[in-house]
Amino acid sequence: KSKKTQESNENTKQLKEHARKTDIREIGEAYALTFKKEGKYDRCIEHDSLILKGQSYYWNSKGVKGHGGLSFCIDVLDMDFKEAMSILTQDGFSQYKNDNFSIKEKKTLNYNTQTEMKDSTRAYNYLVNERCLDPKLVRWGFNTGVIAQDKQNNVCFKWLDNENNIVGVDKRGTGRKAFKQIVEGSKQHSGFHIDIIQDKNIGIRNVVITESPIDALSYYDSHRDLKQTRIASLSGLKLETFKQHILDVGKYNLKLGEEPKEYPLESIVLAVDNDEAGKNFVSSIVNTYENDFTIDLPLNSKDWNEQLKKDKAITDGKTLYQKNEIKEQLKEQTHNEKDDREI
Repeated sequence: KSKKTQESNENTKQLKEHARKTDIREIGEAYALTFKKEGKYDRCIEHDSLILKGQSYYWNSKGVKGHGGLSFCIDVLDMDFKEAMSILTQDGFSQYKNDNFSIKEKKTLNYNTQTEMKDSTRAYNYLVNERCLDPKLVRWGFNTGVIAQDKQNNVCFKWLDNENNIVGVDKRGTGRKAFKQIVEGSKQHSGFHIDIIQDKNIGIRNVVITESPIDALSYYDSHRDLKQTRIASLSGLKLETFKQHILDVGKYNLKLGEEPKEYPLESIVLAVDNDEAGKNFVSSIVNTYENDFTIDLPLNSKDWNEQLKKDKAITDGKTLYQKNEIKEQLKEQTHNEKDDREI
């Protein structure tokens, strides 16, 4: 074998080992699972037959057991190998320590705006032609700098703090092979967001939570009546990122002299994917916090980008689905779950 091939194989081996050693509790918590201590074990609250011991897991009701972060993502979180490797090697999770104490090393964001392409045609065409986003919305993203194209033709979605500093980046491939990446050094528990602000003297009144940057843009494209709203991406289903987005909105409003108690949020909209993981995340949020939440999952589609494409597919002048009916069903279902918890 050539030296280059040997180096590549060694690098792959090291990445796999890193993924295996990733703390399975931290992974689970990032995807809306919570655990309670029971002697030498940790039991999952959402799935009480799932228990953890060290880096090993046992899901008795499903007859599943394994060891390490990589297997945990595949067996418990239902990821494929490629998705699990991408998340565990790019998402800043801690490595498991025997004493259950992990130290995170703060890394500088590995992103340089000087490497962005001046010609963003490839990324623009991908977002407009393949993702069906409004050309004006996409141009706004490039013009404001919140979206860019890198030398590998990936779309770069920048995570900005309240002072518009870049604190992280999501990358999405534009080629045939699916590629997702959170750039190394991206700020933990942060994420991509866009603000729809009509009056800069008034704070943010509404927060919409989606799973990805493309879903955030798609949601806005489908809801042009939004006002004083932040649409935020979790880059997955991460409870800590959800909490941080809400805190950041509070800090944004505080800078304008608005006390959170005097100007509470009018709505927190959970607009994650319409799949089992998304619904479990919604249930976890609703059953954990006393706030009133609005549930707005896409209809007959997995995510908001797929829904956007259906929205724009017109037959005899009518859209292909009835939004209000299913929204009321989801709202009633979620409230019933919360009522059952309080009995």
